[in-house]
Amino acid sequence: MKFIYNFRENISSIDEEIYTVYGIETWMLKQDKYYLVDYIPDVFFEYERAKKFVDLCNSLKISPIHLMDLIEDEFS
Repeated sequence: MKFIYNFRENISSIDEEIYTVYGIETWMLKQDKYYLVDYIPDVFFEYERAKKFVDLCNSLKISPIHLMDLIEDEFS
């Protein structure tokens, strides 16, 4: 099975302030079709940081089981 990571832009509000935040999607390729298997909302505030993280996950072919650990490591 092959997994692909992507980020999704969301608009969020905190105390009446509007923010753009980015969540991480995990897609699975099975029989030439992609299926969304996980979505972690509101991970990054910066577009470039979200893009860099997703690009790294894809280039290293990270297993989804490690995704939360990688996100935690990103902010520690």
